[in-house]
This record gives sequence, structure tokens and C-alpha cells, in this order.
Amino acid sequence: MSCREEKVGLPVDDEQEYLPLSWLSQADYCLRRAALLLNERTWMENAETAKGRAEHARAHTQRVERRGDQIKLYENTVFSDTLQLSGKCDCIEAVRDDTHGCKIPAAEFPVRLFPVEYKHGSVRDESEYKIQLCAQAMCLEEMYKTAISAGAVFFISAHRRFEVNFDESLRRQVCETAAKLRKIRRELLCLYGHSDTMWLLARMTDRRFIFRIFEPPRAFSTNDVNRRSRHEERE
Repeated sequence: MSCREEKVGLPVDDEQEYLPLSWLSQADYCLRRAALLLNERTWMENAETAKGRAEHARAHTQRVERRGDQIKLYENTVFSDTLQLSGKCDCIEAVRDDTHGCKIPAAEFPVRLFPVEYKHGSVRDESEYKIQLCAQAMCLEEMYKTAISAGAVFFISAHRRFEVNFDESLRRQVCETAAKLRKIRRELLCLYGHSDTMWLLARMTDRRFIFRIFEPPRAFSTNDVNRRSRHEERE
């Protein structure tokens, strides 16, 4: 039995590779960085990321809190066969709803689900946060055969949160971003460089490009590849 089956009690296809759901946020922010994380496992800690991990510590303790007809599930595993993603929700607020609710293992009654993503720093409206949160909702919808119209991003330091509506435009962004991640992983691609109008995806097995992936992005031309090929031939 897989860990996903064990935690949520639902069957999954273990032959598929499920990419980390949280990396949708990385991909929307910077596709090149997401490629390095996904295929090279390259990551550099800094003060901001360390602070974020520390602030997430409480949310990332798996537990269930019950207060009457309200339940909060922390660090709950979710996945989607359609998106080929898996991950964890910082918090899922489940409120009793006998009319439109769904059944989940942690509740004895039907509930309406409301995912909450925890972030650190000041309150800000970032597209990558919305995409990550919406992906969590889409996973929950698929798992529990329900509909989720909204969720929230909670900023730990500011003790504030704002609600995010999961409209069709946002759902389409989730699907497109997930497709980009799958392509990068499937073909072992890494972003080489960019200009305002063009990205080049280079195979990570092509050593002509590997030596450049840590350089600052710049405009690309076919002459660059030709020069490098002639240089390697001389070597």
C-alpha cells in the first residue's frame, strides 16, 4: 500500500510519478528555478526561506482539531490523478453541511471544505500563492467528489488572511502550470535562458547547456549553440 493510500484511504496509480504540488508556486514565480529544483534538486537557503520554514512549523504538524461541527485538518495529504500532483495542505477547514457537504475520513457528518495555505511575510496578492491553493482545492474535489469555490491564504506574521475564489481562469492556470512541470520532468528539461518573448528548454542530458544553467538568464541565439559545438569539436 502506498503512503497516499495509507493516509487518505483512496486508490492511486503508483505507476505514475506524482510531482510536488507546492512546486506549482515555484513554476509560476520562475519556471527556470522550478526546473532546477525538479531535475537538479538545486536549492539555496536564505534568511527569508529559513524564516518561512520556522513559521510553518506548527502548521506542518499533522493533527486534527474538532470544535462541534467544525474540524481543522493540518498537514493533510492530497493528490490528483488528473493533474499528476501530490502534496499536503497546511490546513483544511471542514464545516458541517448536510445539504452540499462531502464525506471525509475525519468527520462523521458531511462537510464543506475550505483549504488554507500558510505564508510568511506581509499580506500580498501573489499569483503563485493562488495557483498553489487552487491546486489543493482541485485535488480535494477529485478525491472526495465535491465542489470547492474558495479558499484562503493566511499570512502568519501579519495574522491576516485573504480569500481566493477558484474561478475558471485560475483553474486553467493550474492545469497549464502543471502541464509545464510534467513536460520539464518527463523530458528532463532545464530552462537555459530567456528574453522578453522566448524561452528555450534544453535537455539536461545535453552538456552544451548544462555548463550555462547557473548563469544569469540572457537572450538566446542559435549562434551560441553553433559556437559551443565548434568549441567542443576542437576539444
